[in-house]
Amino acid sequence: MRKEKTPLVSIQSKTAQPATAWQHAVLFLCRFILYTSASLGFLLSFLLILSKPWDAEAFAPWLLVFSLFFTIVQSIPTPKYQRMLLLGFCILGVFLLCLKRENFLLETRAFLGNLNHILEDGYGISLFPFYVLKGDDYHLFLPAATGVFLLLFYLAATGKKTFFLLLLLLLPPSLDFFLNVSPTFVSLGCFLTAFLFWNVLKQNQSPGISALAVPCCTLFLYFLCAQILVPTVSQNLFQWRKPLYTKVNELCTALFEPSSASDTSASSRTKEQVRSRESLSNTAPVHNNETMFYFSSDSRPSESIYLRGFVGKTYTGSQWKSCEDQLLEDFLRSNKRDSQDNISLLHNIPFDVVKKQNSSLYEMTLSPAFSASYSYLPWGVQIPDNLETGESNELKKPFSKSVSFSGIPLALSDAQILESPALSSRKAAIEKLYRSYVTKHYLEVPKNRLSTLSEEIQKLPVFQSMPKQPSVSQIQDAAREIQTFLWEHASYSLALEPLPFGNEFVEDFLFRQHQGFCIHFATAGTLLFRMYGIPARYVSGYVIHPQDLHATDSGSYTSQITDASAHAWTEIYVGKGGWIPVEVTPSAADTTASIPQNQEENSQNQAQPPKPVEKEPEVSPETPGKNPEKGDAASSQKEESKGQKTPSIVTAFLSILRLLLLLFVAVTLFFAALLLWRTLCFRKHLGYFAVSSYDCFQTVFRSLLKLWERLYDFSSKGLSDQELFLLFTERLPKKEQKIFLEFYQMAEGFTFGQEKPEKKQLRDLRTVYGIYRKKLLKNSSPFRRFYISYILGW
Repeated sequence: MRKEKTPLVSIQSKTAQPATAWQHAVLFLCRFILYTSASLGFLLSFLLILSKPWDAEAFAPWLLVFSLFFTIVQSIPTPKYQRMLLLGFCILGVFLLCLKRENFLLETRAFLGNLNHILEDGYGISLFPFYVLKGDDYHLFLPAATGVFLLLFYLAATGKKTFFLLLLLLLPPSLDFFLNVSPTFVSLGCFLTAFLFWNVLKQNQSPGISALAVPCCTLFLYFLCAQILVPTVSQNLFQWRKPLYTKVNELCTALFEPSSASDTSASSRTKEQVRSRESLSNTAPVHNNETMFYFSSDSRPSESIYLRGFVGKTYTGSQWKSCEDQLLEDFLRSNKRDSQDNISLLHNIPFDVVKKQNSSLYEMTLSPAFSASYSYLPWGVQIPDNLETGESNELKKPFSKSVSFSGIPLALSDAQILESPALSSRKAAIEKLYRSYVTKHYLEVPKNRLSTLSEEIQKLPVFQSMPKQPSVSQIQDAAREIQTFLWEHASYSLALEPLPFGNEFVEDFLFRQHQGFCIHFATAGTLLFRMYGIPARYVSGYVIHPQDLHATDSGSYTSQITDASAHAWTEIYVGKGGWIPVEVTPSAADTTASIPQNQEENSQNQAQPPKPVEKEPEVSPETPGKNPEKGDAASSQKEESKGQKTPSIVTAFLSILRLLLLLFVAVTLFFAALLLWRTLCFRKHLGYFAVSSYDCFQTVFRSLLKLWERLYDFSSKGLSDQELFLLFTERLPKKEQKIFLEFYQMAEGFTFGQEKPEKKQLRDLRTVYGIYRKKLLKNSSPFRRFYISYILGW
């Protein structure tokens, strides 16, 4: 009678009670919530980076399909069928992307251009200089990226790789943070939800309804605390990023650009980055009182002077996109007016008109303290010949020294000046073309997002009587009504709550928050003017109030303009090539002066706008080479604000937090590389990269022999097969000798026979390898354990 062999290594699985239908349902629900929350958090993080609003119709179906698919795959008990479904998912995804490859490649290039633009703005780094920022939707790229993320997340979750799973969950919010995007509590809550439900599934393979109590209570406390604490701490939480960007730019300049300690001119300063967009946020503005310009004039102007920087044309709900010079050039070229002389002629029409009406003009000089990329010239002055600019206000050749110009900066009270003088035939023809261009491009309003605002202004009297081609006096009436409407619905404040997820920026500002600063009022004012049928655009730059100028001994007036004078406002087109700045922010000085009363109306019957609520300084446009911050300046508060600094305790805490975060990122990347190396080596030792089952068996067997050599302290290097056999039979303990003989006989049979290793034999050999690997690690010192696991990859 044949006696069966007793297995040398027995693997007994614990018997578990069969799960009920209710437990299967809870398990399926937990997995579905796990993948849905992880994919939603990933998608929201990238939408924040791209400054795109949530589009439920475009993205929700993809998220539900992907989450349901991976939930079903993980619910299948047979690994073979799981791998088949995953392979089919990958093949189908690649096939669909091949069908839409042109659109997918366009969206990929647009994403790389967007990412390159963000890195240039924040760090001065250009990783993808050949890709430009363009394209408004990512309906293929984002679902594809989400699918890849979920595939990696599935592998980490099913393999119970805690480190990889945490790395995947922390990667999207970390990218948001370092790309100057404040992660929302909703996106962070999604990643927290994924981790909590993964922890439930890891601890209990058949969770009941009671297992959901802990993650649900944790999420409730998280969202409750986020709604209460975020408005308090968010104002100062991310302010340290500006010095971070400054240090990075200074380091790059020191490493890659020659510098001279004696050269303090503007040409040695950081070149200003041209922006193709300006993001809108409720984050409180900050400033460092850094000198930006030196301004002088032969006499004190009667109106505020608006130094124009970024000019926004298209409102997307979360940002303004700049005007494009190419659009105007193509438009003029289509009408046979494509020369730069025509554009220069058009920009100088307001100056020519003002010069005919006023014999005394201001002689002004502007000296930037940096290499400016925008003209920063107010409308109504003569543009010097050496400054070529276009519709975007971007200079063709950036200047770094002072520029002199003459004229009278235009205000809405001067708009009648543009009506009376007749233009030459050439100027009239180019102005007529430009008016049609302005009407086409500067009346765009996303009415589907501004339904409440559209309904509210229907009740206003001037709006109801507004003609299609209003006169200057009617435009002034509309400006007063818009200003009154804005000041009745919102006041000036820097202490704002974060913009809730899914809320429209302008409607949240006017109808929920009822508070804002210059970018809020300028954005809302621009859109309101467009609703009235008046071409308008968003502008950010710097404002100089008459009281900011100081008299000198020579009779001139000078002012040192700091970043505290940064501001955002609205420009409206009134004809004759003239874009007039309109002040709609209640904190700015001389607000009522920019919107005159109609002389034909009785002043007693005219509704007076409310007075400014606060006058606090802000920072709006980008400081060259630094992080952009938004804001206005009130001259009465400038001296006081210079003394306001972050408390030393908060500064020290933020510095420590910055260092800890940078250290955490560096350590995380280091251990991620080590873990990847260890995983690849470990799977190689287990024969997963072998081309056949025979090679796989031989690889694992040789790995087991090396493991025994290190465990029992002997070496078989340079020995023949016979010597190796004798060495292991002599040096190994009795139990290990039996295991060695059994697998050695199998290896000989596979080498000289026709049989091939079976899956059970491979599984048993890998199990033995795992047992002695744990024994080796347990008997080793911490340093040796680290060396064996992460360097040798055993």
